[in-house]
Amino acid sequence: MKPVRVRRYVPKNIRKRRWRGHNVDINLKLDWLERLNDLKAFDLRSICEGHPNSADLDKNGPHIIISLNSDLEVLFADKWPACQKMIKEGIDNVVFHPLTYVYFDFCNHYSRSNNRSYLRREIYLMLHLNLKKCRRITESSRDDWFTANVKAIEEYNQFLCDLLGTR
Repeated sequence: MKPVRVRRYVPKNIRKRRWRGHNVDINLKLDWLERLNDLKAFDLRSICEGHPNSADLDKNGPHIIISLNSDLEVLFADKWPACQKMIKEGIDNVVFHPLTYVYFDFCNHYSRSNNRSYLRREIYLMLHLNLKKCRRITESSRDDWFTANVKAIEEYNQFLCDLLGTR
């Protein structure tokens, strides 16, 4: 079973339930959580149903954040120079919900501290509801957004597995 991280700060007025030892928003469907946790290339890092009554809706809108499985990071980094265009086209060809802001990030972080140096890679796919186009979040619109995007993430996961030659 892959690790699942959920955000640490949880406002007190947000209703949560337990899933695999983590607190998750009460309206996130078990099907979405399980499907996102079963991805071969990605690990679920953060998921939030959105909290429209929050003081800062821009930071508390619905989102899904997944990161490339650490076992694939070196392989991905090696293929990155030759595959950038295909990776972009893969995202462009997947049908995400039309109100979704999709952000793919590949970073190498280098730091030096106490005479030790560190290189850390981060490869994320982040999906956020575009709140500039959708100010009113209903239960139905939220469910449609998650259902469409979980399916799209599964398609992109398969595309990336095929591109990297993994099963």
